[in-house]
Amino acid sequence: MPADSQPTLKEHDQRAAPTQAQRNQHQRSSLYSDASKSVPRGIPPKGPGQRGARSKAFMASAKAVASDSLGQGGSDEEAYFKARFNGVLYLSNRNLNAVPDQVITIFDPKWRRPEERWWEQVPAVQKLDLSHNHIVSLPPELASMAVGLETLLLKGNQLRDCAPVALLRQLRFLNLSNNQLQMVPDLSGIIDLMHLDVSSNNLDQLPGLPGSLVRLDCGQNKLRSLGTEFQNLSHLRELHASNNRLSNAAAALGHWCQDLQIVDVSNNELEDLPESIVELQDLQLLDARGNQLCIFPLLPDRSPLKELRLSGNELPEVDDRELGKVASTLVIFDIATNFLEDLPGHIFRGMNALQHLDVSNNRISELPSSIGLLKSLRSLKIDGNMIRDGRLREALEAGVQQAKDYLVSRIPAQQNHHQIPGGGENNSQLQVAPREMQYYHPSHAEGPASQRPEAAPSTDFGPEHTHPEAEVYCQKIVVIPAPEPSNFLGQRNNGGQSDVLKTMPSALFLPRTCATLEQLSISKHSIKTLPPQLSRLSSLRVLKIDSNKIKALPIEILLMHLTSLELQGNALGTDGAFDAFGDRSIPPNPLERSLETLDLGGNRLSTLPVDFLKRFSKLKVLRLGHNKLERFLDLRNNQTSGEREDSPWCFFPNLLTLDVGDNDLRRVPKVILRLPKLQHLNIQNNMIRDLPNELGMTAGYAGTHYQ
Repeated sequence: MPADSQPTLKEHDQRAAPTQAQRNQHQRSSLYSDASKSVPRGIPPKGPGQRGARSKAFMASAKAVASDSLGQGGSDEEAYFKARFNGVLYLSNRNLNAVPDQVITIFDPKWRRPEERWWEQVPAVQKLDLSHNHIVSLPPELASMAVGLETLLLKGNQLRDCAPVALLRQLRFLNLSNNQLQMVPDLSGIIDLMHLDVSSNNLDQLPGLPGSLVRLDCGQNKLRSLGTEFQNLSHLRELHASNNRLSNAAAALGHWCQDLQIVDVSNNELEDLPESIVELQDLQLLDARGNQLCIFPLLPDRSPLKELRLSGNELPEVDDRELGKVASTLVIFDIATNFLEDLPGHIFRGMNALQHLDVSNNRISELPSSIGLLKSLRSLKIDGNMIRDGRLREALEAGVQQAKDYLVSRIPAQQNHHQIPGGGENNSQLQVAPREMQYYHPSHAEGPASQRPEAAPSTDFGPEHTHPEAEVYCQKIVVIPAPEPSNFLGQRNNGGQSDVLKTMPSALFLPRTCATLEQLSISKHSIKTLPPQLSRLSSLRVLKIDSNKIKALPIEILLMHLTSLELQGNALGTDGAFDAFGDRSIPPNPLERSLETLDLGGNRLSTLPVDFLKRFSKLKVLRLGHNKLERFLDLRNNQTSGEREDSPWCFFPNLLTLDVGDNDLRRVPKVILRLPKLQHLNIQNNMIRDLPNELGMTAGYAGTHYQ
């Protein structure tokens, strides 16, 4: 037909008026669509023109229903009607205070419309959306929907109890987020459940979970640990546990959940991530922002990790060996707001896919030129550091590409400027002690700031740029002495750079070191916490960390094989320092079987840490001097006098030396006489007026030091 020709009236009516079969088919399909509505009732058509008008009215009505009722819109009655034919019941944002009875009895004949083709109804509701209402509890009758219901959405209500959901055994998607739940019933019986969202509640523990789970979101709760509830989640791919109070995660988490691709534990209280993360060969995103990590986490080999977010922690350095495992796939690397003082150029080796780099709010004084060679880099954040290169900042304001060009332009000048005349080596490098003992000073590895060569950090990514401390620590004995003293002006001999350690060097926990190191001593630094990674030092027998600022001991210390633990001169107090050791369910461990010498002198103990001390029955030397002890035992507890006399000294049958000098003790209890092998007792500089007469009659007793 020509474009400018007009159809005749008869042709128009023939095209406009559908056949009876077409009308029946259209009516049947409309019942199954989300926008379906009953066919308008009226006077039967009497002619072709009226049939065309009726078709237009029908289409207009269907479009009105589609625009008003599609998805979650429309009246409640319309929602129930559609659900009987498509199995999807939308009742979100309806200001409901309870689950309506009609939800449970939706297929009851009393709800049918006169024109409803009930024989074309679906057998059951498959999806129920009650989100964003004011529902406080779920009725027990909800269990009658167990057959067929696969998706239940209860987000954004005021639920305090959700017990009936445990009976919905065919659920595949369950959303209970943004409620007021303090507990969730055991869900392990819902064997097809794949997606579970319990975020933004008041949960302090997770329920039993089914092994079919693929995605779990438990963020915005009060969880303190990720424990054995993950043991059967072998299919879990996404774990979202941000904004909780997590202080530890099960050591075998990565072994249990080897299919994990996304791990989000941001904004918690974690000091370390489980070593089993190395088993996550499919890991694509690791988000540990806003924790208390003091050691760079272990990363899996050859995993397709694209996002690594570690900002807002206490990391003093980047472990180039771990970062190298994922360098080729990394797209986003966020390590802002940490304690980085140096950013070695060789850590960017092979990062061909890196697009976003954030090192802002650290203590970095110079940016390595090797960043200019990152071809895919699109975003670079360096604010909040100590970088004084004005030209770099001007270039970065113009754009990332201009900053990269400037960094590349510095490469030849740096190579020539830092070349050591005569081919000699830096005079400030480490002075090597005998092979069996290595004294390490933090400033020795790179020399003073004024003499430290950069060795072309921008271009050389070669293997010679290994961790400067790695070989230093691979000794049997390592001593890290006190920092170099300052002169009368307060200046240090190393050019003004601080040597004080605030965390234990991460190179101590490299595999070779863990297998070699037998004695470690760190004196007069500012270490506040002992990292859980200490348990990796399988060969360590003597650990001395004196005159630091340690306030508490990690429970992982029980996994060590120490014979001597010396922690004198720290900040260990009675409150909180030994809380982790009060759990009676802790099984027998290596430290209980091996520890013979324990020195807690010069701390802030006002009472004896009984739960901690009584674990070590093999002790031969116990030093508690220079504390604030007022009595040998804590008389403020609820023990009987007999129990107080026996605890904790009855647990030390092998004790030879006991030092409680320089405290505030007023008497020596006779229970000391029950120590069968005691030879030396130091009680000098206390407030003791008299001693038990029987003390000098103890067999094998060598003497008492008192003043």
